[in-house]
Amino acid sequence: VVDILTRKPLDTPGLNSAVKLGGIYVALPEDGGYEAFGLFSNTFADDSFGILVSGSVNQRTLRQDSLDTFGGYGTAAARSIVLDNGDGTTTPLPDGALIHGDPRLQQIDEERDRIGLNAIAQWEVSPTLELVGDLFYSKIESDLARAWVGIPLSETLTDFNVSDSGIILAGTATRPLQGNVESADVEAEIISAALSATWNPTDTLEIRAEINRTESESFYDQEFIRLLTSSTQPISFDFASGDFGSFSYATDLTDP
Repeated sequence: VVDILTRKPLDTPGLNSAVKLGGIYVALPEDGGYEAFGLFSNTFADDSFGILVSGSVNQRTLRQDSLDTFGGYGTAAARSIVLDNGDGTTTPLPDGALIHGDPRLQQIDEERDRIGLNAIAQWEVSPTLELVGDLFYSKIESDLARAWVGIPLSETLTDFNVSDSGIILAGTATRPLQGNVESADVEAEIISAALSATWNPTDTLEIRAEINRTESESFYDQEFIRLLTSSTQPISFDFASGDFGSFSYATDLTDP
């Protein structure tokens, strides 16, 4: 059970307010954004009743550059990978040799907007009884753009390099090349309301009760184009080179 205790108006009696404004800069996309937060609370009736309202907005641009996998690591035998000896014959890879079967060089750009609102009313009915009503609302909207190049590694390898732990780090595979471009509109919205009561009949006994209702809605609309070269070609790879490995192939993916 997770019991999250958030700020309530009677925690700090009297009039309280706070405002925060800030700018955001994200180095990878070389773009910025902003964030803002505001809070107001006050108490009444000899500090036995209070209200608190807070809100926040956030807008930022994000980017991810990565080397991912679709199929994960697998044994060379399971992927039917053999070594080309260059004389028309092949040799099986060492027993248990592992290979990154479907590496994907990926770039994700995202424009993200977020808003959050929170309202709390707190009433200390008596020294032993407290009532709290709260309302929470949050919405996030995101525009995603993703592009990746996939190189399914299987069948025959040449110029291979196997690490001491039995992982194929580099080689040349004659395979088709996959390309993918996609965009997605993402929305998620949640609203939650609750009424709780806390009763302390004795110094050692506390009884809590709560009724709540939560509604949420999400939306994901994706469009993508995926292309596969009609012919195979030599694709050289080296997972140990650079931050994301290195790959060499003849196809110009910018020229349809």
